[in-house]
Amino acid sequence: MSENTRYTNAGIDQVADLVRKVCGLEIPLDLDKVVLNLGGTVIYENIDGQISGKCEVHLGSQPKFTIRIQQSESVTRQRFTLAHELGHLLLHTKFGNRKIQQEEYHDDVFHRSQNHDYCREEQEANRFAASLLMPRDLFLDAVARNSKDGACDLSKLAEEFNVSPQAARTRGCYLGMFRWHEQ
Repeated sequence: MSENTRYTNAGIDQVADLVRKVCGLEIPLDLDKVVLNLGGTVIYENIDGQISGKCEVHLGSQPKFTIRIQQSESVTRQRFTLAHELGHLLLHTKFGNRKIQQEEYHDDVFHRSQNHDYCREEQEANRFAASLLMPRDLFLDAVARNSKDGACDLSKLAEEFNVSPQAARTRGCYLGMFRWHEQ
């Protein structure tokens, strides 16, 4: 995994599947356990500014990382943000290869305006979060279980993965299960 790599949807799914397998996780995921298994720390706090979370990589002989999560947000939003920040860590830094060349993955307004890859990286981190929290095959099964007369109960679907109904709907759109323009 490299900070300049562009990931396909299948590639993102493979990374998410590997994380779940290596960490021995079941759905719904215990994301704090994922971070701990990867050698990191999660801190829930009031973060200045309008951000939901950020990831900091600490250099040293054994690189470690801290993910800070906005404590005032809902649990489902915190979970998605935590998975999103893990996506940045694993997809956009060299943390997995232990060859970190920067102290912090930048995800702030200044960096966004200077970084043309920002939108791609944000989309990849969002797709990683959705894939990590809602694995493709389990998601497809859950959609079938929670559908009746061609309509899926998004609240029940979201509940199975401990995500928001909007996150479940978006995952379904990415997988071609739902249409983007329907509410």
